[in-house]
Amino acid sequence: MSTDNSSRATLPATLNLFGSDGRVESPFRGDWQVAPASSAAFSQKSMWGLFTARGTFTGITGEARITDDGYVTAMLAVDAESLTTKFDRLTTHLLSADFFDVVNHPTIDFVAHCVGPDGPDRATVNGHLTILGKTQHISFPVQTRLERRNEVAVTGSTTVNRNDYGMSFDKLHASRGLTTVTFSLHLARQ
Repeated sequence: MSTDNSSRATLPATLNLFGSDGRVESPFRGDWQVAPASSAAFSQKSMWGLFTARGTFTGITGEARITDDGYVTAMLAVDAESLTTKFDRLTTHLLSADFFDVVNHPTIDFVAHCVGPDGPDRATVNGHLTILGKTQHISFPVQTRLERRNEVAVTGSTTVNRNDYGMSFDKLHASRGLTTVTFSLHLARQ
């Protein structure tokens, strides 16, 4: 299988996604689709911090729209059942009604309402995250980079309190419910 790397050599060293006016530059305007290479990982300290649970969601779909005015909106859906961990019993437990309850809540949804520039390749995303039917406002920083012509990578990390979404399996309240979520989204032009 041959790979054409000729376009990679001509790509800019940094992605100047945002112009000086705070709007997305015109070459990036239009509709973008989340590519299959996207993933979101989490880590959560368990009871008394003795164990750190880690998992990855790979079933992410969605789209982003960059308007002619240079503003960004996006919708993502994470297939909750795409969760994997290193331990089958942990995966089964996290998919159960104790945590993600995939039978009744098959997706985790995010809608971005506002993306504000923090530099030419950085932004702050504001939106609503819905887990287990409960929606909370969240805000987090992201970094962008051009992967190849017509493909942009968006990476970032945020902290989510699982208790805000009703995921308080810890009846003793020995852990605070703070979960670190790290994601890598690949967007391809539609």
